[in-house]
Amino acid sequence: MPKLELWQWEVPDPLTGRWRKTRYRMTEAEVRQRFSADARKLEWTREVRDGDPEANSTSAFQRNGAGSVRR
Repeated sequence: MPKLELWQWEVPDPLTGRWRKTRYRMTEAEVRQRFSADARKLEWTREVRDGDPEANSTSAFQRNGAGSVRR
């Protein structure tokens, strides 16, 4: 059964330049796609899940312009 490694990340805010922590744990591929390539992994936040990687992903959610999330 495949394993999925998830982490919380620090990403730079494009408006202020300050670093902020992501709310949800994401894979490295997801964070590189949603944010910038200079995101930093928070090593102590590692979570390993068993099962289908697509079922455990947060990429199924899309953001609309108002900041809310929808499927």
